[in-house]
Amino acid sequence: MGESGVGEMDAMELQRATVGKVARARITMGLEFEGFRASCSPTDLELMFQLIHQYATNPRFDEEAFDSFIDRMASMLENSLKDPQTYFFDQLSSAIYKDNPYQQSIHPEQLQDVDLQRLESIFADRFADFSDFQFVIVGNFDEDELMRYVRTYLGSLPGTNRKEKFQDHNIRPFSGVSEVRFERGIGDRCFASIVTTAPYRASLENRVAMQALFQVYNERLRENVREELSGVYVVQAWPEISRYPSPHMVTNVLLACDPARVDELLDAVLDTANEVITGEFADHYVSSARATLQNIYADRIKTNSYWVDGILFGITEDRALDTFLDYPEMYQKIDAATIANAAKQWLRYDKNMLKMIMLPETSEKCDEHGGCGEHDEHGVCGEHEEDDCCGGVDCTCEETEE
Repeated sequence: MGESGVGEMDAMELQRATVGKVARARITMGLEFEGFRASCSPTDLELMFQLIHQYATNPRFDEEAFDSFIDRMASMLENSLKDPQTYFFDQLSSAIYKDNPYQQSIHPEQLQDVDLQRLESIFADRFADFSDFQFVIVGNFDEDELMRYVRTYLGSLPGTNRKEKFQDHNIRPFSGVSEVRFERGIGDRCFASIVTTAPYRASLENRVAMQALFQVYNERLRENVREELSGVYVVQAWPEISRYPSPHMVTNVLLACDPARVDELLDAVLDTANEVITGEFADHYVSSARATLQNIYADRIKTNSYWVDGILFGITEDRALDTFLDYPEMYQKIDAATIANAAKQWLRYDKNMLKMIMLPETSEKCDEHGGCGEHDEHGVCGEHEEDDCCGGVDCTCEETEE
């Protein structure tokens, strides 16, 4: 829709009509939500509301723009899947969520099944009823002017007061302990992830504890795995929170490292996690986490987007809308026990752990004569491009004569 324009105007006509203006709006949609994201300069407030109203009530589904987008997406996806790192994350997501189709990457061939009329039908259903929408507006505006636009452009949106029911798509992470190894790509770099999952209850207290935990965890990973052991190009831990259908946290630690040392380095990750769980870290890590989080808050609180997201947190968690303003006070209360208890709760490698290791391809795929077993008339492996024969590692495929 973003490339189709809106109403009677295609994308170019819309661009010309709004030249010199600073206002934009776009549709957002997920499995559990639909809505808008919009922004503008103070002088273009009405235009922002007009765009929201037009996208909501007079969307444009342009076939030419659709075909162009599909072609470009197919080419982009085809190229991206040739990248070993992209392939790795594609496999990782599938393993974490047990091949659930809603958690898998889109592949180029799937785009052939995308139908413009079906997209239009989905939009018409999801945006047919605005009676349960909640609009959060933050920024520099005149309140009387704002309310006039709200009544005109939002108050006139259709509403049917229909009752909707959450659909459970069975998106739940793995449980238990497992390991996956495979080969992909060439070179001297290995990608590896060690993942754990645990239940998570959304609250401001848990969010603060989570933020503090990953400040300390990443600092200790950097010191233990990257600086002391070397052999790793990247080591980074991060959490992913899901609220539906079963609230949980997925913790991922990614390594890009020397293939020969991947097992040693993954063991070091687990040793570091155990240090954090047992509270074996100095006080300065706690004070550093407090200071870092305070500084991040001080920067972000100046932005409209942070206020919008903070208010939305209050709405979704049924809390006071200004709950997020309590962060500074709560950051001051972070101590070693906060971090260790959070680690015990969410770094559950003893219960749920997935190791995924992608090694560069080796000459083991070649036959005893140093070839891949089957060649075309030019001596190229039947399942590889010429410059990727046998993964390109210590293997030469030559033209053979009969």
